[in-house]
Amino acid sequence: MLAALQLVLLYIGTAAPSSKLALTAMAGIINAAALIECGVGSSVLCFAAVGALGAVILPQKSIALLYIAFFGYYPLLKSAAEHIRNRAVEWVSKLAVFNLACVICWAALRFGFITDISLPDVTLALLWLGLNVVFVIYDIGLTKLIALYIQRIHKTLK
Repeated sequence: MLAALQLVLLYIGTAAPSSKLALTAMAGIINAAALIECGVGSSVLCFAAVGALGAVILPQKSIALLYIAFFGYYPLLKSAAEHIRNRAVEWVSKLAVFNLACVICWAALRFGFITDISLPDVTLALLWLGLNVVFVIYDIGLTKLIALYIQRIHKTLK
């Protein structure tokens, strides 16, 4: 059911041009619920199923790419990283994975989807910095959403 809900959100994202990123992020957040309720194995399976089906059935492959490259597995990575006792190492690992995902998406856009992208170095650096700031805000917001989920929904389901 959670995988189906994620696919529905991704599919709606293909029809809603202004909320593609938000709906893709929401689909990933649902994978956090799978992790909390069913464990790591089910969450990985849910991510794999949604990623594979999304790559096949979604009319816009860029949304499937965003889900596969970052949003789908991030709740799993976040859970693992937050078990690290050193906060600096935790954040460095999260930022490293995020930046790697950005490089993969940029390469896919540059060499796969849109081949004539040319940005000045200053613009690209500012874009990269802005993406990292947005990521930190996303991570903090996701932490708060997970806490709210555990407090309101998870305890009710138990």
